Amino acid sequence: MNAATARHLATLRSGRPIDPAFVNGVQAQEAIRIFTEEGGSVSASSGSTRDLYRRQYQLDKEFAQHFKSQYPDSHYVTRTECAQVVALALDEYHGTAMTATEAGAHVFGEQHGAACMKRDITAKALRAGLVDNRHHAGYQALVRLNGRREVTKQAAGGTMSGLYNSLVNGARVVKRMETLERNQAEMLARLAELEAFKAQQEARNVADDAEEDPRTKARAMRVEGMSYGAIGKELGRGRSTIQKWCVGL
Repeated sequence: MNAATARHLATLRSGRPIDPAFVNGVQAQEAIRIFTEEGGSVSASSGSTRDLYRRQYQLDKEFAQHFKSQYPDSHYVTRTECAQVVALALDEYHGTAMTATEAGAHVFGEQHGAACMKRDITAKALRAGLVDNRHHAGYQALVRLNGRREVTKQAAGGTMSGLYNSLVNGARVVKRMETLERNQAEMLARLAELEAFKAQQEARNVADDAEEDPRTKARAMRVEGMSYGAIGKELGRGRSTIQKWCVGL
């Protein structure tokens, strides 16, 4: 029996459920088998990951209520509130983010906003906040640019206020980059149009310098079987103009 199996078996013997994060692991299942053979009874709440998470959520909720009753002047930060802070920061992608102070007051209230934003945020709370906002346009843009792991890494380590400002800056940068890329694409398209116009003008000038009637030349080229578009490109004229000149051919 390895150390992990022994630890899970000791947990079951004490009457407590196995940690939800490990309940489906090989060592945990081996501990459950040994405990059952010893005559122990593993309830559904001890063996079901869903029930264990549900029980953990209920315990966290009860702890928050107890904390609030014991310390009425303090505030216990919940997962939902952490997700709200993350969402407000990601709103900078749309240009509507608040300052960190305003966000704290909006989520935690005027009384606790400043204090809560100064608290350190755990990696677990950070991941939960990002997961809850995985469909936010700002988060998806950051992931496309940097990758999910890098986004989490850049936002980790620090206070709630630090997390907020980090995500705001990230959303602002990715929005500017997308705007620059869009402007660059528009400029390239415009440049292509100008180059085509220049080529058409040069062809027209060459035809004019040849001192030959473009109508006569267009009709001759049409008789040779050239298309309207090819003739127009050769003479520097529009397709509709060539069609008018070649009526009856």
